[in-house]
Amino acid sequence: MNQLLTDNFLNSWIFFRTEFLKAAHNKVRPMSVLDRRDRQSLVRALEAMDRQCDLLGFVNSRKCCQEFLKQLTDIAWHSDASRSEAIAGGTAPPSMPNEIPLQTFQQVYAQMRLIFGFLREEMATVKMVVIKQEKVQFFEQDALFGAAVKNAASVELNAEIRAAGNCLAADLNTAAVFHLMRIVELGMRALAPQLKVKLSKHQISQATWSKLIAVMDDEIRQAQDPKNKPGHKALKPGQRRFYRGLILSINSFKDLWRNDVMHTRGNYTGVDAEGVFGHVKAFIAILASNGVPLK
Repeated sequence: MNQLLTDNFLNSWIFFRTEFLKAAHNKVRPMSVLDRRDRQSLVRALEAMDRQCDLLGFVNSRKCCQEFLKQLTDIAWHSDASRSEAIAGGTAPPSMPNEIPLQTFQQVYAQMRLIFGFLREEMATVKMVVIKQEKVQFFEQDALFGAAVKNAASVELNAEIRAAGNCLAADLNTAAVFHLMRIVELGMRALAPQLKVKLSKHQISQATWSKLIAVMDDEIRQAQDPKNKPGHKALKPGQRRFYRGLILSINSFKDLWRNDVMHTRGNYTGVDAEGVFGHVKAFIAILASNGVPLK
């Protein structure tokens, strides 16, 4: 997702327009040329607009900006142009120029008018979404659940956390809950091997929530006393409480949000989604802080 900062865009636009108006004002004198300071200012304006065109995906506008920048900054461009003219006219190619010639304001105006034309065309095709100030904290963030979770989490889990944040920022609240439930599922899959469930990694990834919860709950029950099931290591009371608390949390996620959002029965407001975000963040943080491998 491209991040466009309003302040940067407006500053670039104003800078570019100022250079355009300067050229428009001076073009009435056909032989009036830019001095070196004028050229430097124009180059900075074009470079700033080129960056904005890149962020917005304005292909034609960016191509025009870059071609004009070559004329203003690349001495080889002028050498190639003069050689091509000489060859076409049947004359001897000139030697490499010592410096870039200064252009007239009339030439600059014509080039910038062309760029403005492409900018207006391409801007008409783009719809911009405003991220409200109170939602900026969720947008394009790499560590929404904290640095400890980010460092402990897999690429897949970090991508889901980032996607949930972007949905919250854009007021796509039901979509945010959907991604948050995917985060819980990845956490649940990471928890299952800790309980020594008799399922392969593939079986864990393919199991339904109800199946995985039941298997983990059974493992906790059997592990209360190794005599109940040979080969099981007994869990201390504190460990049983810890794991049962996590299973209760997963069950709550399933009953309150997962089933509804996956079966198109739930639609959520921003307050709802941010509430779910807080619960899921706490759940994943508990897993990470207790050494559950999230990769």
